[in-house]
Amino acid sequence: MAGTCRDSRTAARLAHLAASSGGRVSLWAERFAPEQAGYLYAMAHAAVCPYLADGPFRFFADVLHPSSVGTASGFHVPVIAPALPAITEITHGQQRWLAPPGAGLGHAMATAEADMHAVKRADGDRRGQRPAADAASWWRRITSVYRQAADDLRQQHPYATLQGDPSGA
Repeated sequence: MAGTCRDSRTAARLAHLAASSGGRVSLWAERFAPEQAGYLYAMAHAAVCPYLADGPFRFFADVLHPSSVGTASGFHVPVIAPALPAITEITHGQQRWLAPPGAGLGHAMATAEADMHAVKRADGDRRGQRPAADAASWWRRITSVYRQAADDLRQQHPYATLQGDPSGA
């Protein structure tokens, strides 16, 4: 786990979980520089992206374009997230555990952990099979994920054009 946490109770609980995990959970509870993202993703077994899409955040289900999911996908890191349309599109064809929107990620996280333990027992640690985490290719890989998502969207039936759209498409 990496990044700051504004809620002191949650931060304390995360610190306790990391300390009692026997090395299974690493915690960097501080802000990290964006250029360090590649190193963090290279170490990660999965990216947990807990977007809210219920209550006052319901509109996210229609408009969300999750950058953390695109970044994780660009680094070939499996994703644990709600099954929102944009997340489903971005993670298509790669390892992911998606939960129904509003259901919480507990079940998806437990399933991911069980799946990863089974794979590790059978094949070893798959993090070493990802493309090299060299700085020159990190952002190109992330860009390629977004380009693929854009291509997939273009192949779908387009929505009616907005009035005044200069492209006329």
